[in-house]
Amino acid sequence: MIKIALCDDEQQCIKILEKNIIKYLKDRTIIYELHTYNSGTKLLKLQDDILNYDVIFLDINMEDVDGIETAKKIRQYSEEVQIVFVTAFIDYSLEGYKVNAVRYLLKDDVNFCQQVNECMDEIIARINYTVVKKEFSFVGGVVELSLDNIVYIESCAHKLQFYVIGCEKKEYSMYSKLGMMEELLKEYHFIRIHQSYLVNYKYIESMSENSVYLSVWNKELMISRERYANARKMYILLRGNL
Repeated sequence: MIKIALCDDEQQCIKILEKNIIKYLKDRTIIYELHTYNSGTKLLKLQDDILNYDVIFLDINMEDVDGIETAKKIRQYSEEVQIVFVTAFIDYSLEGYKVNAVRYLLKDDVNFCQQVNECMDEIIARINYTVVKKEFSFVGGVVELSLDNIVYIESCAHKLQFYVIGCEKKEYSMYSKLGMMEELLKEYHFIRIHQSYLVNYKYIESMSENSVYLSVWNKELMISRERYANARKMYILLRGNL
C-alpha cells in the first residue's frame, strides 16, 4: 500500500489532484491511503506521524505556512518521504533542490494529468514499489492475490478466512492452519497478534495492549496478552523502516 498526503489551501486544486492520483493508482491496481490537509500547519501537527506517508504533495503558495517552509520542517522528521511541489509558478527550483523534491507540478497546465502520471511513475521507481502476488488454494479454486490486498487472516473452525480489499470478492476461505500461513507470509510484514489473527502491518492504524485498530472498515481486532510485546516490537520496527 502507498500512503499519500495532499496539502493545499485551495479545495478545487485538491480535488483535481486527488482525482488524477486516484485514477493513476486504480489503473495500476495499487492499494493506497490518501489524506488531504488544507494547511501546512495541520500537516505539521502530525509530527512523527509524518513518517506514515510515502509521498506528500505540497502547494507552495499557502497562506499560513507556505509549501517550502512546510517541506523544510518535514525533512526534520524524515529524509525518506517523497515531496512533490504543486505550484502556479516554476521559480523555486533552488528551494526544491534543498529539500530533495521529486519535481514540480504546474497548476492549470493542459497536460496536468500527464504530469501527475509521470511524477507517480518516478515515485514508484524511487520507493521501489512492487506488487507481490501469490496463489492460494481456496475453497472453490485457486486464486492469485496481491499480498498488499490482504488486510488480515482469521482462523476459525479449522478454516482460514482471508479478508481482502480492492477485489470484487472481499472474503476467501481455505482449510489450513494459521501457523503455516504465518510462516509463509512472515517476510511480507504480517504480524501475529492473536491465536486467531494474522494482520498485514500496512493496515494497522494503532495498537494498544488490548486491541489492534485497522485503517479500513472501522475494524478492531483483539490482541492477546502473550503476543502483545512481540507484536508491538515488530509494529514499531516496521513503522520506522517502511
